[in-house]
Amino acid sequence: MLRHAVWGILLVLSLGSIACDVINPDEPQAAYIQLEPPLLIDGADTLPGMIPDVWLFQVPDLYGIFTPPVRLPFLQTETKGTFIARAGVWESFNAEAHEVYPFLKFDTLKTQVFTGQTTVFQPVFRYFPDTVITPVFEENFEGMEMQLRRYGLREDTAFLVRSSADPLQGNGCGYVQFTDARRSFDVVSINTFALPRNGTEIWAEVKFKGNIKFALGLIQINFGTGEQALTPQILVHGYNDDGWKAAYFRLTVPAALAPEGTTWRLRLYAVSDGSPRELFLDNVRILRFK
Repeated sequence: MLRHAVWGILLVLSLGSIACDVINPDEPQAAYIQLEPPLLIDGADTLPGMIPDVWLFQVPDLYGIFTPPVRLPFLQTETKGTFIARAGVWESFNAEAHEVYPFLKFDTLKTQVFTGQTTVFQPVFRYFPDTVITPVFEENFEGMEMQLRRYGLREDTAFLVRSSADPLQGNGCGYVQFTDARRSFDVVSINTFALPRNGTEIWAEVKFKGNIKFALGLIQINFGTGEQALTPQILVHGYNDDGWKAAYFRLTVPAALAPEGTTWRLRLYAVSDGSPRELFLDNVRILRFK
């Protein structure tokens, strides 16, 4: 008898649970935004794969930082209004270091999605105009002479050459081939440049592909003595052998800490283990706000 009573109680509770599901049709249901990998507009080119993250704001609040593609659930009442997407980058190509990239305009989605529906949002990011940002250094590998030269010469130097094989933009890119005899790659900018010390945002961009890690650094030149010092190298955390990607390096802090009158050179550096490797470079530049 006791066992029958227990089963009876469980049956009543189960039916009650089912009844609750049936008699609560007004319970909020999810709507969705399908966030697709963003595109970067650079001049006349539309470039996929350059922006890894999207900072999504449901105005005025940050909803989250996402690496698309991702499907985001919202309650219907939460989807009214405006969504703003900011371009998110990995500082030094480190997937743990998420930063908003300051030189790109935000993209906007104005919509109201409804229960059970999915709205697709693929952000498109564009650079601010030349009246707002300016390049401190730029090498696009389109000219006859490169703006980068060898830094020292070792017996195992791997040379940077201009190549027309699969450039990201334009007609040329930089190419470095590593072999057992050519293990060391080390180049610096030919011309020196100044960097503002007022804390304004300064970033280096390097578009690249390949199967070897590389580092970016600055050579700091003292105004009074001309003495040169190497700043700590900023390592790329991992390499990219799956199409063109972009690495971003924030230079604001070393510039702000340098003595007045300091000038700089950009340095790119890589060392192989002797196995066959290659590195492609395109649109190497340093940007800052005017």
